[in-house]
Amino acid sequence: VQLQNVHDLASAPLVIKDHYRFAFSPDGIWLATVGTDNSIRLWGMKNLAADPVIMVGQDVAISTLVFSPNGNWLAAIGSDNTVRLLNVRSPSEKPIVLDGYKDTIFDMAFSPDGNWFATSSWDNTIQLRNMTNPSTDPIIINYEQVSHLAFSPDGHWLATGGEDDTVRLWDLQNPSNEPVSYSYNGNVYTLTFSPDGHWLAAGGTDSAIYLWNAQNFSEDLILLRGHEYYIGSLAFSSDGLWLAYGSNDGTARLWDMQNLSLAPIILHGQNSGVYVVAFSADGSFLATSSGGIISLWNLNSNEL
Repeated sequence: VQLQNVHDLASAPLVIKDHYRFAFSPDGIWLATVGTDNSIRLWGMKNLAADPVIMVGQDVAISTLVFSPNGNWLAAIGSDNTVRLLNVRSPSEKPIVLDGYKDTIFDMAFSPDGNWFATSSWDNTIQLRNMTNPSTDPIIINYEQVSHLAFSPDGHWLATGGEDDTVRLWDLQNPSNEPVSYSYNGNVYTLTFSPDGHWLAAGGTDSAIYLWNAQNFSEDLILLRGHEYYIGSLAFSSDGLWLAYGSNDGTARLWDMQNLSLAPIILHGQNSGVYVVAFSADGSFLATSSGGIISLWNLNSNEL
C-alpha cells in the first residue's frame, strides 16, 4: 500500500493505491478499505499516514463495505455469497458470517436506527435481518431484478432498483405489501436518500440523475444531466448541500443542491471509471474509487 501525501488536495488528492472499495465510519474516526489482496484495513482519519489496522477473517474477495450507524460493525460482501460482520471495536475477532444466499449478493444497507440489515441478491430476494441476532432466519421478500437498495432516513421506506426500469419503495411497516413503483429509463446502479429525507436520487445507465421529492412524489421529477456516460455511484454530503456522483467517464462531479441550475464541479484525474463515491462524516473529504486507487479530495480547499 502506498500513501502519497500532497499539500493541495483539490488539484492532487491524497491517494491510497492498490485498494478499490471503501467506506467512512459514521463517527468520522475510520476509513475502511479493501485491498487487491482482499485485506480490509482501517485508516485513522486524524492521521492517514499512520499504519492502518488490519481486520481478520477475509479469505475471499470483498465487493462492498458498509458501516452500521453506530460504527460498531463493518459489513463486507464476499464473493462466496456471504456477508461478513466485522467487529470494529475488536478487529482481531472472528467475523460473524451470514449465509443462506443462493447467488451473488449485490448490495446491502443498515437501517438508520441500526436495528435492521438489508441485502439484495441475484437469487431474487431482499433479506431483512434483525441486528439483535443477525444469525437468525431473515425476513425474505421475493422479487426479481433487485440489485440496489437504500433506507430512508426515518427508516419507513426501503428503496430498491434493478434491471427492470423501475425504482420501488417498500413500506417497512408492512413489507409484504406491494411496493410503490416509479419509472427509470434503464438499469438502476445506485440509490440514495438525502440526510433530511427530502430527496431520493437514482442513477444508472441513463446518463441523468433522477431526483424525486421523497416528501411528495407527485411533484415533477428533476433530471440532472452532465455527461453521456452511465452513473455508478451517488452520495449526499452529511449536511445535504452537495450531491456527488461517479461516472464511467473517469470523473466525479458535485452538484450544489441549493442551486441545481449551476453546472456541477468536476474532479478529474481518475484513471478509469469512478464506481464508488462517499463523503466523510464531517463533509471535509470526498473519496472516490477508480482503477484500484482510492482518492481523497479536500473539499475545504479554495481551489475546488
